[in-house]
Formats: sequence, C-alpha cells, structure tokens
Amino acid sequence: MIQTQKRSREESPDSSAASPGAKRRLASPTFSSRPPLAAIDNVSDWPVRPGMIAEVRLKNFMCHQNLQYSPVSRLNFLCGENGSGKSAVLAGVVFALGGTVRDVNRGNATRNLIRQGQARAVVEVRLHNCGEDAYRPDVYGDEITIARTAGVSGGSPYVFKDSRGRCVKVRKPAEELKRITSALGIQVKNPVAVLNQDAAKSFLYRTQPERLYEFFMAATQLVDCMDEYNDASAQKGVLETVLKEKADQLEQLKGEIDVWNRKLQV
Repeated sequence: MIQTQKRSREESPDSSAASPGAKRRLASPTFSSRPPLAAIDNVSDWPVRPGMIAEVRLKNFMCHQNLQYSPVSRLNFLCGENGSGKSAVLAGVVFALGGTVRDVNRGNATRNLIRQGQARAVVEVRLHNCGEDAYRPDVYGDEITIARTAGVSGGSPYVFKDSRGRCVKVRKPAEELKRITSALGIQVKNPVAVLNQDAAKSFLYRTQPERLYEFFMAATQLVDCMDEYNDASAQKGVLETVLKEKADQLEQLKGEIDVWNRKLQV
C-alpha cells in the first residue's frame, strides 16, 4: 500500500542570498519503511503474498530521472515536499499495471508521462508470485516483472520477465496482463484500492448522489459486471442471428435432399 503525504515548502536559511529568478531544487521524496515498535512487532512476521510489490523502478518517468523503490510488506509512507514526486510513484505503479494516462490524471497522451527533454519513459514493477495463488509459477517463478514503456510518439508496449530477469514471450501482452492482475487480485482502477488525489478531492468535496453512486459502482466492481453482461448480451444477439440463418439454411438443405432422393428413385 502506498500513501502520499504533503509537506509545505520551507525556505532554506540562505534563500535570501539567491537571485530572484533562481529556481530552488526540490528534494526527492523520502521513503519511510521502519515499522513502529519494531522490537515488539517484527516485519519478518508479515507473510509475503502473491501480488505484493517487491520493487518499483522509474526511469525518466514524470519528474523522476532514475528511481528505485523497494517497499516493505506493510504500510509504506512517501514523504516529501510538494512537487517532489510522491504521487508520481503511485502513478508509475498504476501505469505499469494496466492504467491509462487518464487514470493517473495526466491528460490523454503518453508523452505527458515522460520527463522533460527525454524521448521515452520506462516503468518496471516487480511482483511477488509465490504460494498457492501464484500465476503460472512454472513459467515466471516466484516473481513477475512487468515493464511498460511510454514514448513521445505514442504507444506503450508491455514486457514480462520471470524471476531470473528473462523475457517471457506472449502473443497478446494486454490479455496476459489482464490474466496476471486478475489472478493476483490487482485492481488499479478500483478507487478503494487506488485513490489518487483528484479522485479523493472529488469524493470529499463533491458528494452529489450521482458521484457517490459512481464511486459505489466502481468500488464494488458492479460496473465491470454490467459491462460483462452487456458484452454477453451483445454476443448472444449475434449468435442468435447466426443460429437463425443456419436454421433457414438447414430447411433449404432438407428440401434439396428430398429433390435428390426423388431423382435417385427415378
């Protein structure tokens, strides 16, 4: 779990000596993973489950040039000044695990995720894949790495790696990603699992019944069920049409059989 915390900017003691037009460089976010009461409650007592994040790597993604982050198996806090890139870490996880640019509130173009002056951005998320609920452990092993690239010209292909870092070839990467996230219980588009800042503001300050209902439908995945039922209904309609056409053809073929049987008897 990743939670972001904002902290107001503080001027450095020598800020008065800086030139008026100079820009102050923001410090990178600080990752705090030390558990409280560590002497009593040991981190190692928390079991590793499939789907837990083992490592996140961001290269030229948003404001991060090269970031490596390894969370612990419990609650993690990302602390830093405004604009230091706390939300970018969560955005990278969402993007790598199937989220769109719109899901991370960066417009509609993938180039909005690329660090200024760079041609592409790469995000890698390494997931634990152990236990009875592991996904294809014979292929991936006890870890799955999902890498996604965002280019200036568009396109965001996926690359899958096993626990040894070797690429796993798949015919349809998007479908493979969907199978992985489904098997490991990952729901990056569920607001209960991932609630970004804009969605939180909308939920807290715009509590119209319609918005709350949309939140409820998304959180309970009822909207996904509705989409699946609608797709199934559309496919049913297509199959019924095909079945009717085949039935008409069957009657026609039966008539032709009768004609040929009479000719054969003559």
